[in-house]
Amino acid sequence: VQRANLYKVTASQDLSCKTLFQLDAMQRMGCSSLAVVDKILFLADSLAYLLTGEMATEMTMAATSGLVNIYTRGLEPKILMSIGLSPRQFGSFVEPTAIVGHLSDSVRRLCDLPAVPVVAVASHEVASSLVFLPADEPGPAYIHLGNLATVGIETDSPVINPGVEAANVSNAYGPGGKNEVQKVVMGLRLLQSCRDEWGADVSLSDEQAMVRAAKNLVSIVDPDSPSLANAPQLMRALAEECSATSQRPPSTREEFARCVYSSMANKYAEVLRSILIPMRRSVARVFVCGPGAGNAQMCQCIADALDLPVVAVAPESAAAGNLLTQAMAAGEVRGLGEARRLMVRAGGQAEFRPGEG
Repeated sequence: VQRANLYKVTASQDLSCKTLFQLDAMQRMGCSSLAVVDKILFLADSLAYLLTGEMATEMTMAATSGLVNIYTRGLEPKILMSIGLSPRQFGSFVEPTAIVGHLSDSVRRLCDLPAVPVVAVASHEVASSLVFLPADEPGPAYIHLGNLATVGIETDSPVINPGVEAANVSNAYGPGGKNEVQKVVMGLRLLQSCRDEWGADVSLSDEQAMVRAAKNLVSIVDPDSPSLANAPQLMRALAEECSATSQRPPSTREEFARCVYSSMANKYAEVLRSILIPMRRSVARVFVCGPGAGNAQMCQCIADALDLPVVAVAPESAAAGNLLTQAMAAGEVRGLGEARRLMVRAGGQAEFRPGEG
């Protein structure tokens, strides 16, 4: 299947970890379990099945798989056929807030519980975090900063044009039926590799102080460079990447820290611009959610790279979004708008302005 034809149907970013490519690889390798499997479930759906005995496919996770038609919001039979599968091998599609079922008799006996309903939340971490975007801002731009980073902007409907396709950008299913024009790039995993080399005695505050101490930025790299992916010695790989791009390699911990922070921030700014330009959109500020929202120095670097204010929301936004989705299912919260207004009232946001760090 040619990439252009695939994108026309799925509007999905090429990622080697995408479910479509994983299933294709399993078929090519003659995976014995795939040959005899009756149903294929994503992780959250499999947990719901173990609790209830019901098989469902939650939309926000399925939409990232490369198997879903962006227009019908259902599994695309032709794509599944190309890898030797069919829609009948998946559970029925459900929206976040749907009640998948109730605790099965066996689970209730084991746990001494009543028939508790099991709710399909937005099981993709990014989608749950986006419940925490502001209710009063149309089309908010965001960076979900986790192990990987997801950079995007929320829209009411899919945005598909040659510029968006050329930027290798996805249209994903978001909370409340929203569309997310987004791209996945390297996230905190790169920093974690640095910390592994710096040692456990270097705290987050030490790391941030190292970034501030390096007054002059000596080098910038592409965090998604293949040479940095799973490098056993990241410091050496960073130095070699700088040399290969005719830059002076960092020589101190402080310079390495500044290089990584600034490189990540510059990447997110570059990706956001690549999304906004073909959409002919502009934004007044950007929201950072996910675990990285708790890293004040990273948020400041992003604000500097974007030359825009950055608002950091709760680092626990995915867990909070999960709970709010369950509250919507129970009728305690009336829809996405009210959930987002509750988020604003809860407070805890921090704002970072360019040049103030």
